[in-house]
Amino acid sequence: MRFQVTVVVTAVVAEGFDWSSNCSTSAQREHALRLVLDEAWPVAARPAAIQAASEEFWRKVDPSTLTVKVLNAGFGTTGTRDLHWMVAARNVSAIHNVVAHSPQGKRHSMEMVRLSTAFQAAHEALQACSGDCGGDEALKVRSALRDVLASGAVYLSDSPYSEYVAEIVTAIPSIKVVQTLRDPLDWASRRTEFLGHVNLCRRDTVVQGKAPSYFDWLACAEDRPLDHITFPIGPADQLTVAAAVAAHHDYVRRLAGERLALDICVWDRDVIRQKDLLKDLIDRLMVKGMADEP
Repeated sequence: MRFQVTVVVTAVVAEGFDWSSNCSTSAQREHALRLVLDEAWPVAARPAAIQAASEEFWRKVDPSTLTVKVLNAGFGTTGTRDLHWMVAARNVSAIHNVVAHSPQGKRHSMEMVRLSTAFQAAHEALQACSGDCGGDEALKVRSALRDVLASGAVYLSDSPYSEYVAEIVTAIPSIKVVQTLRDPLDWASRRTEFLGHVNLCRRDTVVQGKAPSYFDWLACAEDRPLDHITFPIGPADQLTVAAAVAAHHDYVRRLAGERLALDICVWDRDVIRQKDLLKDLIDRLMVKGMADEP
């Protein structure tokens, strides 16, 4: 089901905003996009049953085996790849989607690739699930995620990890979170072009409080089908996706709380300044032990 978007709402969202501007106006843009979601902007906490299942699973995992210290919760096409290679250049074990780097050598890098690829497959199976999605498939996702978090990687970034922030902060309460951003409307068009589609939780799932984000797949697991938006994307669908990702940015901020080290737009008119901020952030995190290999 698509969100109900009207020409009037489109005009209100666009009025007075420079959509190519930098992060100083990002909060205003995301606030404006709330008008698109209206009552469907997610504000509820994660459903108690979902969070209880998460906590029960991670209680059984020895926290000393989990090596990840920093999560970039930004979606793909927000500069996550650049930051990944900045981290890797400092000899930190890092995973970006299914790309991995380890200073321990090719063998460890390939093992991290194997584990991240397995998690990607479990994530895709959960999205495509039409059976016991909240049971067996959820367990497979958590188990595959556990293997990645214990892989020796210190830094984790990009999708699908950006869609499992609630699980990751439950598993590793001490983790530091970074969120790379991009103008939501621009992201919506670029992302659908890059992937060919974008999946969202159903609007009714969010409105009824069953999911706290349009991208929290474990919370969406039992409500099918997903909202599948394909490229080329029209104006109404672009607003739908943009508003959903803006809501997810807000969700990540609420989940991360004091763990949030930086919200930053790298697709900016002042890209060099933003990349300098990213380098400064990496250096600060390394001082706190991010570069220590497990």
